[in-house]
Amino acid sequence: MNPAPLVFNSARVSSSAAHTLLAENCGDTTLAAGGDNLLVGVSGLTPGLALPSGLCLDERRRGAAVIRAAYHANDSFAVAARLEDIRFCDTPLPLWLGQRGLTPDDLWDDPACRDLLQARLFAENADTPLLEGLWKAPDRKTEWAARFRAARRWSLLELNSSEDVIERDRRRTAARAAFLRAAFDREAGWQEVSFNDFQPIVAGGISGSRLADWLKRTNDPLLRLYRRELLVSANLAAPSDGDAFLIDYLGRQEQPPLSLAVKEDQIVWARSPLRLDLAGGWSDTPPYALRYGGQVVNCAVDLNGQPPVQVFCRRTAERFIRLHSIDTGSRETCSTFGELDDYRSPTSPFALPKAALCLLGFTREQSGCSDLEALLARLGSGIELTLLCAVPKGSGLGTSSILGAAILAALHRFFGRAVERDELFRRVLHMEQMLTTGGGWQDQIGGVVGGIKYISAAPGLRPSPMVHQLNPNILTHGPSLRRFTLFYTGITRLAKNILAEVVQQVNRNTPAYLFTLRHMRQLALDVRQAIELGDLETLGPLLRMSWEANKRIHPGTTNPEVEALLARTARWTIGAKLLGAGGGGYALLLAADEAGADATRALLRKEFENNRARIVDFSLNSTGLQVSVS
Repeated sequence: MNPAPLVFNSARVSSSAAHTLLAENCGDTTLAAGGDNLLVGVSGLTPGLALPSGLCLDERRRGAAVIRAAYHANDSFAVAARLEDIRFCDTPLPLWLGQRGLTPDDLWDDPACRDLLQARLFAENADTPLLEGLWKAPDRKTEWAARFRAARRWSLLELNSSEDVIERDRRRTAARAAFLRAAFDREAGWQEVSFNDFQPIVAGGISGSRLADWLKRTNDPLLRLYRRELLVSANLAAPSDGDAFLIDYLGRQEQPPLSLAVKEDQIVWARSPLRLDLAGGWSDTPPYALRYGGQVVNCAVDLNGQPPVQVFCRRTAERFIRLHSIDTGSRETCSTFGELDDYRSPTSPFALPKAALCLLGFTREQSGCSDLEALLARLGSGIELTLLCAVPKGSGLGTSSILGAAILAALHRFFGRAVERDELFRRVLHMEQMLTTGGGWQDQIGGVVGGIKYISAAPGLRPSPMVHQLNPNILTHGPSLRRFTLFYTGITRLAKNILAEVVQQVNRNTPAYLFTLRHMRQLALDVRQAIELGDLETLGPLLRMSWEANKRIHPGTTNPEVEALLARTARWTIGAKLLGAGGGGYALLLAADEAGADATRALLRKEFENNRARIVDFSLNSTGLQVSVS
């Protein structure tokens, strides 16, 4: 089955196409398309025109004159050394001229010119036979050549030089707004409109109450979120019940009553590596991942020879829950359900364990107990949870999500509840939603599953990521590993601030964001191939491209301090990026060779190390999250 044409802000365009036809700002046109064609600004073409595969038709207007430029995807627009090196309409130019009885003098004032951009090829107000003769050898070439020579003709260079870009954009915007208003009148097409496109639609006259009523009748949660964002951003009334958007990551699950599965003197010990994200970041994050799916590459690493995230859980004689963080020195004791329910502040040192306990049933509604003391009495024990994160907060290594996974895994073992790996991933997503921090699935998978992974997920409200283990050689083979440097910049940041703005832009269908996210997904595929081949020379530039894409997503990804660090080390590195959402945390640098890596580390120690910033030893962790009982 052939795919349907892709038609953008165009009206009454029909074709017979074997493959894809892209039509932008077109109207009142019927043609036969061979496939993989592009129409730009074309209107008023009469039936009977046939486009071969790969041909583009680009219409320009100069006063009353209409000029339709035709060219092929295989055409050569670079200046050529010889006439034989030029292709036009996918035909060598000497052959093209011969088939039409023409000479180079007919195309260029200077017959020695070999620049296709300067060739006067496109006639004003060309009828179908004259236009079609550009890509199809005419049957009556003498007659066609005479008409071609007599016509007022333009080159692409002349067309582009005389173009009023602002006026052309104004016409395109007006045409698109009219087309989309017509689509709204038919109650169709309100799925891919960006916020920027929505403004002229509203300004051109469209009923806000009608759109609000349409929103009320929208049942799909992602579509409802998107449509509501458009209305609110355009200062149109929207139903207040659209404020809360919760994804049901877990579905309906019957949980057995809580009971202890460890002896009085046993300790549950969960430990996990952290993750270095190499490519594809942001494509795993809702709502983008839920609408389009995601692809990432990351690896699990130990720091300084140890899994950096550790959780200890044990029974206590006291009937309360004691929370302790080794790295922050914080302690808290919870003796009521209300104290556990106070988990929504992402700055709280114990938001994660509180949310995890509530998710497992430590609430009045789920437990059926009047208070926490009664629930602990029924269990016959209090609980002590001790957390250790041997990296600073805001490190960019996925710490929060990975710690959440370790806490959940430890508690499930403590209560004897089995949890499959995919279920654990979704439980972390659900818990982060409870905390309002949001986030995607790559962090917890990056730590829970060891090794270097390519991870992909199809669109859907309940993602089921597929994990593909890649060749670990780049981080296990000594000469390769020594070319990498992991540097903590000493700068911390909270990813939620960046995340909120990225989510808003995706909800607004901002074209630049969607384009960049598609690009980042492709980078994940390219990085996967480079790692499988052990090709560091290809991997380095891909890491740099991934970093540049991150910066296009949000300006907070970088800052002058980070740019200075990357600039000073650039003479030795072939690729570098900040990990995670950026703005601070850890940087990963890949040198051109071992000597360059040594020079990079020497410079970092001399110019960038301080009372916080430092080089950190890392190694690939192949086991991922482990949970054991003493």
